[in-house]
Amino acid sequence: MVLPSARELEKIEMDGEDLYLPTAPNKLVTGIRVDSGIPLQSAAKVPIMITFNVVDRDGDRNDVKPQACIFKVSWVLFMISFAGSIQG
Repeated sequence: MVLPSARELEKIEMDGEDLYLPTAPNKLVTGIRVDSGIPLQSAAKVPIMITFNVVDRDGDRNDVKPQACIFKVSWVLFMISFAGSIQG
């Protein structure tokens, strides 16, 4: 299976102000660190760790911090495909 490249991650646009990670609902996503896609070792699930730029939901919106989240590659590819289909 081919992992998403930085070029593929660049295609995802962050629209709206209420996007959050399932692992950190108190943080709002402001962007993706496109060079952060790191494959992790697992024979069955093919996980990838992607780092997002986040801010505290009730905090200073200028205080951007990194927050990593692990996804299955098949889900990431679906997300990229879905994001492309709703944009164009």
